[in-house]
Amino acid sequence: MPGDTLGSAVIPNNLPQKTILRSLILPFSPTSLIFVGLSAALLAVTALVPTEAAILRIIPAFFLLSWLFKYAYLVLDDAANGLTEAPVPSVDMLGPFAARPVVQLLLCAAVYKIVTLIGGASGIVVLVIYLALLPASIGVLGVTEDVVAAINPLALARTVWALGWYYLLIPSLIASYAYAFSFLNRIPMWKVAQYALLQLAVLSIFSLIGGVIFVRRKQLGFEPRSSPEMAAAAAEVDRIKRRSRALDEAYGLVRAREYRRAADPLRQWLSGLNAEYVTVDVRAIMTQAAQWNSDRALAEVSQCVVAYLVESRCGAVAVGSSRLLP
Repeated sequence: MPGDTLGSAVIPNNLPQKTILRSLILPFSPTSLIFVGLSAALLAVTALVPTEAAILRIIPAFFLLSWLFKYAYLVLDDAANGLTEAPVPSVDMLGPFAARPVVQLLLCAAVYKIVTLIGGASGIVVLVIYLALLPASIGVLGVTEDVVAAINPLALARTVWALGWYYLLIPSLIASYAYAFSFLNRIPMWKVAQYALLQLAVLSIFSLIGGVIFVRRKQLGFEPRSSPEMAAAAAEVDRIKRRSRALDEAYGLVRAREYRRAADPLRQWLSGLNAEYVTVDVRAIMTQAAQWNSDRALAEVSQCVVAYLVESRCGAVAVGSSRLLP
């Protein structure tokens, strides 16, 4: 079976593609859509305020946009940690300030000021470099909250290198959205729909950044809260515990001198064994049985194991395990 292995557990090779796709559709889950719908409706209401009372438009819009970017960082964080459901908005989001969005806003303002002061071709170069590193900065700030790393060009360049070609998916998505919205702006559209689409675009970009981080977690040295490796390791630990219980039951029968029945728990265990576990489990069973200091028990277990191997046509394993037979 193709794939990367962790112990005896198999991790599919198509996992990165599934992760990227899942991160793209994460903002379209019901929880996220409810948040986007309410936020877009409120933004549309603020747009109805007359321009003479601009302050009544700016303050609500500021709060709503701050909530959007707080939620966007939550989406990024969950995607980077391998979670498959969009986060539920909490009361903590109701405040106007949060560390990550504010830091990113200040960083953008600082770069804009620097570009303005430099001006000319040099300013354009600085702006292009900043825009190229901006998704990496968002990602680093989102999962580590390390402000220094989020503004350090060398650290960001290392992050981009670790993400590899997956990083190119992010500017590609941004460019696709920019092109799509340039076309949609020519079409009459309700404000609420326009705001909803813009918010979904922002959330999906943040989610994709998180998904790319999850895919390249090993290269980044990032330990997510949930991953296939952790799930496989936990499943393997549980499987070994159940195998140990079968061996303990067999040993209990050996101590009771019920040698013919001693192989029954192991026969039952082997009958439900997946092919990828045959080699390691047969060796573990034979090694354990050899330590019981009972030739008769070892003979019963050996007969059970060989019969299973022959029946399941695992000849190579049978030859390898024969060195442990009496």
